[in-house]
Amino acid sequence: MLRKGSKHIMQCSRVLSGHHEPRGKPDRKNAGPSNSVRRALSILDLLNRSSRPLSFSDITVELGLPKSTTSLLLSTLETLGYLIRDGEDRRYWLNPQASTPWFAPMSHLELTGIALHVLKPISSALSLTSFVSVLEGDQVLFLAKADGPNHSSCDVYAGRKANAQCTAVGKVLLAWMDTEAQRKFLSRHHVIPHTNRTITAKDALLEELRRVRQLGYAIDDQEEALSIRCLAVPVLTEQSPGTVALGITGSITEIRSDNIASLVRHLKQMAARIKCPDRRSWFGPGAASALTGNVAAQ
Repeated sequence: MLRKGSKHIMQCSRVLSGHHEPRGKPDRKNAGPSNSVRRALSILDLLNRSSRPLSFSDITVELGLPKSTTSLLLSTLETLGYLIRDGEDRRYWLNPQASTPWFAPMSHLELTGIALHVLKPISSALSLTSFVSVLEGDQVLFLAKADGPNHSSCDVYAGRKANAQCTAVGKVLLAWMDTEAQRKFLSRHHVIPHTNRTITAKDALLEELRRVRQLGYAIDDQEEALSIRCLAVPVLTEQSPGTVALGITGSITEIRSDNIASLVRHLKQMAARIKCPDRRSWFGPGAASALTGNVAAQ
C-alpha cells in the first residue's frame, strides 16, 4: 500500500506529464504538447521574470489558471525542488540551486530554434563558436550557441548572462537603442572593468556605440576576458530591428585584424537568414532542440 505522500507525488507527476486515464485508445497522431506541461513552464517563467516572490493568488490571477490546477502544480514543483515556499505567507520563488542552463531562454524558444539552423553552418564554416543573444533586463542573455569542429567555448552557453558594455553582442544591442535609452541605461550602471581594456568612461562608451551603429558591427577586443576576441552584428528585421545580436568568439590568433572584415561579412550574410518570430513562443519550430540551446556543428 502506498503512503499518502507517495500517492500525492504520483498524482502531481501525472498532472505535470499531462497524463489522464484513457477512455478507449489514445489518439497519438493528434497528440499535442501537454497543457499541464505548458502551465508548469509558465509558472516557472513567471517566477523567473518576477523581481519578488509571488503569492498563490498572484500566480493564479496573472496566468488565469484554475485554483485547483495552480495548487497542484505549485505543490509538484516545490516537491521536485524547483520552487521554494514561505510557509507563513505562502509566497513562492525559484530555487537557485535547481536552475538549469536552458531555463533562462525558455521564453525565446521559437527564436532559439530558428537561430540554431544558422549557428551550425557558421561554426562549421569558420571553426569558431557562434551564438545569438538578446537583452534580458540590463544584461545580455545568450540564447543559443554552436561550437565549430575542434573548437569549444565553455564560457558561452545558453542561459548565460553577461554585462552588455564589455561584450560585442551587448554593444550591438545597446547601439541599436535610441540615444535617450542608451543614456538611461548608462545612468543605471557603474561600469566595472573586467580587464584593463574594458571601456569604463561613459562618454567613451557612447562614442563606441555610435561607431558600432555606423560600421554595422561590434568587437570585444579582450574587454571581457584577456586573449579572447568577439565579433557581433545585429539581426535586422521588420519585426525586431536590432533587438537580436549574432556573434562569434575565438582567441586573438583566430580573430585578427587581417580577417575581421571577412568574418563580419559572413556574419552579416548569415544574420539575414534569421527571421525573428512576431512573438515569443513556448513551443515554436525547433523547440525540442532549443531546450538545450547548445549544439556542436556537424
